[in-house]
Amino acid sequence: MKGRVAGKGSGWGMRGLSAALLLGSLTAALAGGLAQTPQGRPPAPAAAAVSRPAPTLTLGTGASQRVLGLAQLRALPSVTYEVRHPQLGRSFVYRGATLRDLAVAGGFGGQDLRLYASNGYLTLIRARDYLKSPIMVAYEADGHAITVLDKGPLTVVLPPEPARYRTPAYTTAWVWYVNRVTPAPPGPQGGK
Repeated sequence: MKGRVAGKGSGWGMRGLSAALLLGSLTAALAGGLAQTPQGRPPAPAAAAVSRPAPTLTLGTGASQRVLGLAQLRALPSVTYEVRHPQLGRSFVYRGATLRDLAVAGGFGGQDLRLYASNGYLTLIRARDYLKSPIMVAYEADGHAITVLDKGPLTVVLPPEPARYRTPAYTTAWVWYVNRVTPAPPGPQGGK
C-alpha cells in the first residue's frame, strides 16, 4: 500500500480507501498493544487516535531557509478565487498565499521556483508565470482547511485565467501536499 494515493485511475475507490484507512487504524491499535481493563474489557478508544502536525512550508535551503507555520502563512497577504481542480474534477474557492509573496519572503523573488511535495514530487514554476498571475499555495478550500483527500493541507493552485493554465503543459504545477519552495538552480532543468 505504501505510495498509493486514492484518486482517479488509481484503482482505489472510496470504499477501498476507507477500508485501507480502517485497516491502518486497526493495525496501529494492535501494534500499540490494546490493554484489557481489570474487568476483561478493552479500554474505551481515545478521542483522537492520530494527531497530525500542523502544516508547514519551508522556503529556501540551508542556513537561509525559513519555515512558515499555518499562522504565518495566514498572516501573509492572501488571494481567493474559484477554480476547478484538474485531478479532483471539482471546483473550490481557494484561499492562500501567492508564490510571488512566498518567493519574496524566502529572499528569492523573481527567480524560477522549485516546489516539492512531502512524497518527494518536484515541479518547476517559471517566474514569468507566478509574477504575472496569482498562483498560490492554498491552505483553505471553500472556507475550510484542505483535507488530505482534497490534496491538502497545502496545495499549489493555478488561477482560472489565463486559459493556458488549463492545458496539459501545466498539469504538473498542481503540487499537492506541498512542503517546500526553493529557487531553481540555473540550467536546463532548473531555471533561467
